[in-house]
Amino acid sequence: MEGRGLASGRFGRSEGWGDWHAPENPRQDILSHAYRLSRAERGTPGVDGMSFAAIESVGLEGWLSELRRDLREKTYKPGPVRRVWIAKPGGGRRPLGIPTIRDRVVQTAAKLVLEPIFEADFDDSAYGYRPPAHGPGCRASGPRAPVP
Repeated sequence: MEGRGLASGRFGRSEGWGDWHAPENPRQDILSHAYRLSRAERGTPGVDGMSFAAIESVGLEGWLSELRRDLREKTYKPGPVRRVWIAKPGGGRRPLGIPTIRDRVVQTAAKLVLEPIFEADFDDSAYGYRPPAHGPGCRASGPRAPVP
């Protein structure tokens, strides 16, 4: 596994990656893609009450440009998270935090940039917290170990 990813220093600027991942220069296309992925999840608005329809009615490109500017100028601050309680299958309730759409887009953009960098360092037999496309998963990888 050596020489493949972040730990090996392979992803430095001198290797042709340019400024696509620099926090002071977030790319508009990455933010646009992150917005589309967030919208596809059909989530509800956060504490600000801003829905995807409301964002699109005022102008998506302007909204994304403002978000990009805030990230570039380092004035972006995550908003508070809306707390809701959902029922558990066995009874009881558990808390669920719903971030604003703005925060979801930033989180998704960060994931889009960081995931391939760290994915390169994962061992092929490690399945925890990885996208489903990377192998059969831990359940299909072998027999279960006995629980002490």
